[in-house]
Amino acid sequence: MRFPGRTVNLRTPAVWNPCHAANLSVGNLVATRDQLAAFTTRLRESAARRSTVSLSDLLVTIAPPVIVFVLIVTACFHFLKPLPPRTMMIATGNARGIYSTYAEHYAQLFRTAGITLKVMHTQGAGDNLALLKDPANHLDAAILQDGVAPQDDPAVRSVGAIGYEPIWVFYRSPRPWSRLSDLAGKRVNIGRWGAGSQFFALEVLREAGLTWNVEAFDPPGHNVHLTTLNGQEALDALRAGQLDAVITLGDPSAATVQAYFHSPGVRALSLTQAEAIARHRPFLHRITIPRGGIDLNADLPDADLETIATTSVVYVRADVHPALVTLLSQAMRETHGEPGLLNAKHEFPSDKDQTVPLHAQAERFLRNGPPLLMRYLPFWLATLLDRTFVVVVPLLALLIPATRVIPQVYTWRIRRRLDRWYGELKFLESELGRDDIQAERNLLLDRLAWIEQQLEMLRLPLSFSNQLYVLREHLELVRRRVLRVTRASIEAAAVTAPVTAAVSPSPLPGVSASPGVSAPGGKT
Repeated sequence: MRFPGRTVNLRTPAVWNPCHAANLSVGNLVATRDQLAAFTTRLRESAARRSTVSLSDLLVTIAPPVIVFVLIVTACFHFLKPLPPRTMMIATGNARGIYSTYAEHYAQLFRTAGITLKVMHTQGAGDNLALLKDPANHLDAAILQDGVAPQDDPAVRSVGAIGYEPIWVFYRSPRPWSRLSDLAGKRVNIGRWGAGSQFFALEVLREAGLTWNVEAFDPPGHNVHLTTLNGQEALDALRAGQLDAVITLGDPSAATVQAYFHSPGVRALSLTQAEAIARHRPFLHRITIPRGGIDLNADLPDADLETIATTSVVYVRADVHPALVTLLSQAMRETHGEPGLLNAKHEFPSDKDQTVPLHAQAERFLRNGPPLLMRYLPFWLATLLDRTFVVVVPLLALLIPATRVIPQVYTWRIRRRLDRWYGELKFLESELGRDDIQAERNLLLDRLAWIEQQLEMLRLPLSFSNQLYVLREHLELVRRRVLRVTRASIEAAAVTAPVTAAVSPSPLPGVSASPGVSAPGGKT
């Protein structure tokens, strides 16, 4: 076919065809696709095998700090007591006394927190202190008067004072007394031995410079005769005139104290030296009972009454669980925070006791109030989180530096595998300076081949593959140097041999060098 001005080639145009270009049949295309799929599968498997990190090295690196961390946490939870026990026992004294009433109020709050507070009734402050100090007993806390417990006893700690407890001196006399010295020559009851009243009665008598005897009345050298009757017995003896005075302790609302004030002929001693006595004894305080404070209708007392008082204090063992101390402090605040005849609102609980150090948890409560978590969360959950916080914060201070050290240790472990082979290459390179390098050529090349084989079997994380390839390049560099140095040594040896032959000594003139050869100028 002709076109004007053009020549057209009517042959089939050369359109690109993959089958024609590759000279492949349909079967070949299928085979190529299968090969590609197989190659892709192998590539994925290789990528899976070659992870970006070495799990074994990572585990070996992390395992020691993790084990140490677990041991520290276990030890902390064991010694720091994350959860408190379910029960607590407190000693009070007489079952009908005011301390038992306080303990029952505490027990109600403890029950709301899931803790059982058991109340133990004893014979008084002496028994409470002895039981609290005895490790064989399961007593956790006790209520007794400030000044009874020794100052240097590390086994006992104070939770705080809960109120004033006046020291009353009731007496029968036609004239009013105003000083403790008025007890001289009198029959005075101080309560049973071991009771708090007995301890403080002896203290005030000693402060007044009086001496006493409990066997006979007014013996030589003693000016006070002491008896040890119980509360009701002492009241009856005073009413009957068998006693001149009774020294006792008690809250103004206590039934025994009310009975003394309402007994005809019985007076309450108003101490004109109350302030001076309190200054001499740090566990004593001067207080004033206002007129009509005991009974407003009966106008008892009929005038302001000056006396001294100690404070009732809740003591605990030094090793009691801190959460129980916090709960006990909270119960004390709810029970004794209201105003009363002798104290203002929120005056108690307080740190008015001067003889025994405060428990650290109680001191924190008195200064800051309940912990933040206990204000919004249940007791058990708040306690667990609080104790965990005490453990976790110091551990975080250790973990933050550890998170920086662990990656460095991991990197060092991986690089150590490569550094070993760098040491081999350095040794082989140093061998090139030996004189007999020609004889060692094959040994050096074999050693390099062996190192190359080991590198092929070396498994490293992908993140370190670049360093492996650099090591292989350095290995090839050493191989080329070995070949170059040995080749130069062989060539130098080849050049040295003819030169040695050329400069060897010639035969002497006139001497035949070999049979059939004459000397220069001679004849054969």
